[in-house]
Amino acid sequence: MAKVWGKKAQNRELIIKAAREVMMEKGASKITYQDVADKADMSRTTVFNHFPSMQSLMESVMESDFEESYRYYCNLKSAGTERILDLFLHHMENLESNLLLTMTELSTIVSSERGRTLYQALDQKMKNDLGKELTDQERNDIMTDLTGVYAGVIFRAYLYEETDPKIIREDFLRLAREILGV
Repeated sequence: MAKVWGKKAQNRELIIKAAREVMMEKGASKITYQDVADKADMSRTTVFNHFPSMQSLMESVMESDFEESYRYYCNLKSAGTERILDLFLHHMENLESNLLLTMTELSTIVSSERGRTLYQALDQKMKNDLGKELTDQERNDIMTDLTGVYAGVIFRAYLYEETDPKIIREDFLRLAREILGV
């Protein structure tokens, strides 16, 4: 979590953290203001004052995750296709406990303007890591395929209640390496 200053900013970060934890415990569709307030140890009114709709709270949780992903990717020591795989695998590290949260994040990319903007910036960095020898169209196609495989593997795991992160990870790696030619 990024360092924040001021009581209002600190409360906002605490609420986002609490909401993420409640989502992991109960699922995104069952989260309430009271759940978040209890987890954050503050009043429901305070949560509501920061986030007047549950949608705005969910989007803020996802945006926070995308920002973390962007920072993580920028700080990776690996390069090229390994760097890209490292990011996807980083997202899969806690799948067993937050498969539903991952599904929610995937849907938030398209529903939040900020989510789309953050994802586009990350997507551009990954396309740049694919190498200059590829055309823009080839890089776009590879990123589309990787994103589709990631979403597909997550969706299939959720649909069939596959909770073994090792199996999910191996499925993704096999398909991703095929796409990347590594």
